[in-house]
Amino acid sequence: MITKEQLEDYTKSIAQAPIAIYSLEMRTRGDYQLIVVCLDHLENSFGSVSLGVCESFSHTLKGILDENHPDSNYTLQVSSPGAERDLRLPGDLDRFSHLPMKLSFIDEEKKITEVVKILKIEGEVVELERYSKKKSKASHSYQLRKTDIIKGNLYLDI
Repeated sequence: MITKEQLEDYTKSIAQAPIAIYSLEMRTRGDYQLIVVCLDHLENSFGSVSLGVCESFSHTLKGILDENHPDSNYTLQVSSPGAERDLRLPGDLDRFSHLPMKLSFIDEEKKITEVVKILKIEGEVVELERYSKKKSKASHSYQLRKTDIIKGNLYLDI
């Protein structure tokens, strides 16, 4: 069986900047393991990795797993977190500030979930406005602390 620690070591040895591990999941049922690796592209404005990068990473990791664990019964999935990826707060606020986001946050002691655009970030304070494809003059805005943001994901505007 492949351990989580071994898998972390293998994936770290393969991922080279600007490619990073976004998430790593391992599920075990009996002697079968499902290994799910999500890759992040740190220099891509959407964080997206190409299919070729996923394929190359998968091929390399499979080679390492087969060499070190020849009797293991596993399925390997390598992918990107997707267009509406979960945000890692608070760091991804800065990283993806140019994109619309669906955020859940506390404002005036109420939980609000809203599609927003970041206007500016100064230290721990974030200024947001309600996002709309149409440019309206009177858009609702919020000013809150980064710690007021509970969760978020990128919002695909199609």
